[in-house]
Amino acid sequence: MIRISLEVPRLFNQKAIASACYLGELYNYSVCDTPVIYKVLYQIISFPEVDQLAWQEFYRVRMVCELLNTVADFFQTGRARKKMDYFLTYFHRFYWMKREQWNINVAVTEHPGAEELGIMQPAEPPRFPADIEAEYRDCMRRIRKTATLPKNLAEAESAVGLIEQQLKEKLALAGGSADEEEEEEDERKVLDRTLHHIAEEDEECGSDSERSAAILN
Repeated sequence: MIRISLEVPRLFNQKAIASACYLGELYNYSVCDTPVIYKVLYQIISFPEVDQLAWQEFYRVRMVCELLNTVADFFQTGRARKKMDYFLTYFHRFYWMKREQWNINVAVTEHPGAEELGIMQPAEPPRFPADIEAEYRDCMRRIRKTATLPKNLAEAESAVGLIEQQLKEKLALAGGSADEEEEEEDERKVLDRTLHHIAEEDEECGSDSERSAAILN
């Protein structure tokens, strides 16, 4: 149902939110594994939005919050916490991207043709839906009580860039270690072949000496 709601927006939104909560309960009772949770979470925030009115819909934010609220207790320590922190960084960016889309489209809707007529837009952007903001903040307080939340899209994108840079460095180090291991393995193979060749020459020399001694006798 979650995937169907992403492919066919606005038709199964409420059922998808309920399905997200149900999936969380299945995880709590060990019916599904952690990779399933991460797969669904990342799919929710990364599946392309093709609907022109997608800026009006916040059910994806609600789905993520429902799922996180349900499984939050299992992602507080160890590697599970670190992996969840990675996802939360991307979720923050997704949330602020939705806010920016909403602000831009609401401003255009409320003041059509204002730019063409040279009318100045109000200094403050339109108020974002309070219920969505409250649900997002409540969810973050539940899963990360002391974490500092991004204040705008720029901060969220900066956090994503920092994490991706760190991951690239780790991959580079891992790749370098693998290359060094391969070089050491190649050196060992060359050394083994050299020693084997020397041993064969010694055997041949020994055989020639034995044959010469036999002839002399």
